[in-house]
Amino acid sequence: MLGIPRRRAARPSSRIRPLLRGSAFVLVGTLLGAAPPDDAGSIEYRVKAAYLLNFARYVEWPASAFENPDDPFSICVIGADPFGEDLDRTVAGHVIGGRNIVPQRLKGGAEAARCHIVYIGRTGPDDLERTLQALASRPVLTVGETRAFLQGGGAVRFLLVDETVRFEVNLQAAQRAGLRVSSRMLSFAYTVKEQ
Repeated sequence: MLGIPRRRAARPSSRIRPLLRGSAFVLVGTLLGAAPPDDAGSIEYRVKAAYLLNFARYVEWPASAFENPDDPFSICVIGADPFGEDLDRTVAGHVIGGRNIVPQRLKGGAEAARCHIVYIGRTGPDDLERTLQALASRPVLTVGETRAFLQGGGAVRFLLVDETVRFEVNLQAAQRAGLRVSSRMLSFAYTVKEQ
């Protein structure tokens, strides 16, 4: 398993186990803690928060992505926040390249140019298009989950496959943003779109 240190956790119920199966890129056992077994929606976003943390580890940002040597690494959520406190708990105490990880919630895409990872929640197609266009040439890893996300120029899309959280990568969008996605991360992707 990659990234997150191992901790023993209660075994997930059979109802949520399929959601977690095959998520080899994250160690979800650290995320389950005392979560009620019927809280599958919350578990889904705990898994996605862990993916965001691992994306930060397996993507390389250019030096121009940081204005100052002590700038934090920002994981931002635009629009409705499906993570709640799960994102904050997941990244708390973690450091990327000597930088503390700071989660932020933003109202619009204009503020997102200062972020390193931007999760774009469910928004209208016009808002999504504007946000992706505004970030297209910035060193920002854009992450979403709508069907049109990769086609619209997003870099990573979450999807559920057999009730398991997986992700797809639009490699061209990541490269256009000046980001280098590790081959290790690509090997865990459900699909990689190169053109």
